[in-house]
Amino acid sequence: MSTLAPVTIGCPECGAAISGQIVICANLPRLPAAVEALKADRFNQLSCGCGKRVRYQRAVAAVDFRRRLWVYCWPRTCERHWVDLARLTEGAFRKNMAIQAPAMIRDQADAWLTRTVFGYEALREKVVLWEAGLDDVQVEQAKLWMLRGQPRWAYARFRLRKVDAEHLYWEIERLDRERDLAKTARALLDQGPPPDVLPGALGCDPFVDMRRFFVEPLPAPEGTYNFDGIDVATGGGDPRQPRILPVR
Repeated sequence: MSTLAPVTIGCPECGAAISGQIVICANLPRLPAAVEALKADRFNQLSCGCGKRVRYQRAVAAVDFRRRLWVYCWPRTCERHWVDLARLTEGAFRKNMAIQAPAMIRDQADAWLTRTVFGYEALREKVVLWEAGLDDVQVEQAKLWMLRGQPRWAYARFRLRKVDAEHLYWEIERLDRERDLAKTARALLDQGPPPDVLPGALGCDPFVDMRRFFVEPLPAPEGTYNFDGIDVATGGGDPRQPRILPVR
């Protein structure tokens, strides 16, 4: 089951009211329009009559019963709380799928993947790699190999954008907000972890992202995030407020 909600926001360009629907919870196979919008970088995006487009950033849940995937996507500004939010993601999954769900689903709970991601670009990446049949742990290990010997990419966000039979296509957002494009051989996925990364360090909890090695976690403010995670919108200031971002 998917959940959409009506919203009205002010245009950051002209101040006019913009109304539309945003996705709060997406059953991915049953909501193909949301999947296509995500892959086209138009997810939860609204357009004003003046021509300005804005992206409504908030917490979103995504599930795929065919692939047995459970993902909570938090805004990027929440990444510093990744330890607590990964724990909340796992707890919410257990509550909804391993305890309260019908017996048929409860019996399959151990076969599901649970993931915590930060930002719609990270959610997009998971959808792209899963559709290509890739293992996200291997993808994150590949990013660590790409980082070696590349100081300009220190603390950057690596995102897999496209996959073909022989290559992986990446976008790398550097700390200065500039973006680089890169192409690597698909065989990079078979390298395993770099020698200074413990096997199992990626995949030990729902935050399967190489940024866990570079973002020092901070405790989430008590009472800010609810147990289920999907009805708390968060922005750069008050973490209970949505963040409205102009689209470049």
